[in-house]
Amino acid sequence: MHTTLSIKAFPHDFLPLSHEFRQILQQRRITSLYQPIMNIEACTILGWEALSRGPSGSHLQSPAVLFETAEQVGKLFALEKICREKAIRGAGSMRQGQKLFLNIHPRTMADPEFTPGKTMGLLESAGLSAANIVFEVTERHSIHDFDLFCRTLSHYRNQGFQVALDDAGTGYSNLSALAALQPEYIKLDKSLIADIHQDRIKRALVETLVTFANKIGSVIICEGLETREQLVCVKSLGAHYGQGYHLARPANPRPNLSRACVEMLHVKSA
Repeated sequence: MHTTLSIKAFPHDFLPLSHEFRQILQQRRITSLYQPIMNIEACTILGWEALSRGPSGSHLQSPAVLFETAEQVGKLFALEKICREKAIRGAGSMRQGQKLFLNIHPRTMADPEFTPGKTMGLLESAGLSAANIVFEVTERHSIHDFDLFCRTLSHYRNQGFQVALDDAGTGYSNLSALAALQPEYIKLDKSLIADIHQDRIKRALVETLVTFANKIGSVIICEGLETREQLVCVKSLGAHYGQGYHLARPANPRPNLSRACVEMLHVKSA
């Protein structure tokens, strides 16, 4: 869902980009957008993923550039803290059982500033609880100390938070790693969903992952659903949840599902 633009595209401009980033951080000029995650069978909203953006019109509007710059200047924890606070404060009230998905870098969870107590206080002020929060950890970032990461996840789960593994199928993990983590949610990367209705290999893989998720107590979220055909296909494969432009584009305030999506699923279920 995120643009692939990178600071590598303009390395000679990194110094001014770094200066611009520090100003954005100091002024907290981060915007949160929200994209719904849909229960495919019931055609209801499970929750929303919070997506952070830099100032409109700047090079750092792109989340890929924003977070890569943060890593380059050693301010990843500081940026994620602001993104987390903005996302929670801007989310609004939620019904019981609804979730707010927050993107977290694996290393952030080991940051001394990232504590359940501080997050709980922020949630309470926003009228939310740990039961509303899913920490979404991307598979694209390698986890150097897997045992420590598992213990850290366990610590936050004991506080009532849930975990989603993002971009499944693109990075470090294999089925044994997924089984060890046992995330509540497994988000399949959009590369697995693109043209799935025309690719029997992708359909077989997604069907296998759905079966595997059922066996380990996880559920599948298919990302990158951009067409009616993709949605119909993943529903036929038993996918539990979906997310993508066909369902709704990221927005603020939180958007509802597109009418076309809801009407199509009701017709198919009839």
